[in-house]
Amino acid sequence: MQYKRSIFILALWFALFTLLVHGRPFGKKDKDEEEEEDDEKAEEKREKEEQRLEAAQLKEDQKVGGIRIGSTNMLVPDSAADLPMVLSHKEDQPLCKPDMYLEPAQALQLLEGFDAVVLSNSIEKPGKMIMDRVNHLLIMSGDESVYSMRMDRCGNVETKVILSTSSDQLHAASMSVKKKGGDEEMDDEDQEERPLYKLGHGLALDRDFLYISTNNRVFQFPYSDGQHSRLENGRVVLDNINPENDEARPDIAIDPFGQAYVPRSGDMPTVASDTNSELDSILEQEDALIKKFNFRSIPKEGFDYDTDGSVHAYGANTHGFMAFDTQARLWGMDQSFDVVQSADFAGEPIQSADELNLYEIPLARYGFPNCYTGLDMDDYYTQSSLRSGKGDLGSGVNRQKGHPSYKVADQDMNEYCKKADNNQLPSITLNPGLETAGLLFYKGVGCSMGNPSTMGTSVGMPCNWTDTPFLANRGPTGENTGHSVMRLPFDDLGHLPRPDKDNDILIQQVDPCTGYGCFTPSGLAFDGYGRLLIASEETNEILMINRVFSAMAAQMLTDSYLADQKGTISAAEYKEEEEEEEEEEE
Repeated sequence: MQYKRSIFILALWFALFTLLVHGRPFGKKDKDEEEEEDDEKAEEKREKEEQRLEAAQLKEDQKVGGIRIGSTNMLVPDSAADLPMVLSHKEDQPLCKPDMYLEPAQALQLLEGFDAVVLSNSIEKPGKMIMDRVNHLLIMSGDESVYSMRMDRCGNVETKVILSTSSDQLHAASMSVKKKGGDEEMDDEDQEERPLYKLGHGLALDRDFLYISTNNRVFQFPYSDGQHSRLENGRVVLDNINPENDEARPDIAIDPFGQAYVPRSGDMPTVASDTNSELDSILEQEDALIKKFNFRSIPKEGFDYDTDGSVHAYGANTHGFMAFDTQARLWGMDQSFDVVQSADFAGEPIQSADELNLYEIPLARYGFPNCYTGLDMDDYYTQSSLRSGKGDLGSGVNRQKGHPSYKVADQDMNEYCKKADNNQLPSITLNPGLETAGLLFYKGVGCSMGNPSTMGTSVGMPCNWTDTPFLANRGPTGENTGHSVMRLPFDDLGHLPRPDKDNDILIQQVDPCTGYGCFTPSGLAFDGYGRLLIASEETNEILMINRVFSAMAAQMLTDSYLADQKGTISAAEYKEEEEEEEEEEE
């Protein structure tokens, strides 16, 4: 009994102590603690709600291919998305036209969704063109002049000759050339002999210099972006390219590292046949070269083609323009013989195919003059004869054949030409009737998205055309097919030609060409808006092609994508999405 009373007294004292210390009975929460717990629960609920809203926003952003960045939470295209968000800024697009309309010399057909204007028709025989870093165009005019073309965003132009072979610019620059075998410069007698210079295809920019080729030399002139004045203070930086071929027109291609690639083309007869045995060994693969020179370290006396530089390719009979893709790989057009007469074709004269070659492997051999590419005669004069260079070297339409005149001793030439060590397979074979002259890869600047129904999000070329080649085809006389500019489809991942896909013919002459004055594209260039400029040699025209712009294109593409997404999910998934959206609204 005494024990129970002691327990009761202790419990009473403990309760009294708790009440005095905490101001409330033991086990009962005070008002502050209850409010604190309520606040914690409310905060947890808010955090969950924010996470739910963020997840919902992320889901919506992902649907349109966007991602939010920065302190402002700006929505920008997500490059990792299957279809990145499309943005379009009308105010940034050059939607105006030149003040003066120039009628095209020939009726021209454009690819659907594209438009074209003639910028100029006063430059005689325009050829290779290059765009400098401030959207200023430089143009080769025949074999005599270089023009500067100032152009505003609407296409209004002002042209001026900045170099002419009739002036003393090249002759004065040639005074820097040392006499072969000695250290003295040209004497007075040499200086009085003013040669007739003929410009080649070569026109290239690197850093603060412009490089121009003649048949036998490369000249360097100081140049400032946007320069619209006469070129001065030039010098010869490469000599002896084609000392015995006055008709050669070598190109120049300079990579991002200052390495200059310059071809020496083989001189060849128009017709070669089995009976022309006296031609054996006149030409060798060493006579058709591409050599590489470091133009960032040019000796005072310049380079000599025979003794300086390094060989990049043998047997590359490059007669058109060369170009780099976005990976800085060199491509070029190789032209074989005009006519081959061989027992393989019952003695009938045929044309060999032209080739688009990738000069990726140093010191590789590309076959000229020992090998040529034959085509299937059934579709010989059609666009469908454009083929990829895949498969067996000795079979199919891309048939690698040994040349009947230019043989290698003790070799079966057809077997010889099947071996990659002797003859690299062309990346693409081209119908020689196209007479392809110009080559350029689109780098994606100012590119647009869209289709014929939406039009484009900008005036530039389509984004999925980035890093694919554009070809300028002069075309044969008497036919309309071939007088065109076309784009060749490439595989994105492997960057290889896709012969299973149709070529995009951007522009071509409508009527058959029956004489001089045809639409004959040669030079190509892209401006800072992604528009394509084309030089037509016979019509003396500079044209500009742009994609038709629509301010609604981005919204239409997004709506179409979302509609497609709705159509691809199952009914259960669609119902689940609807329920989630209803819960979010509640």
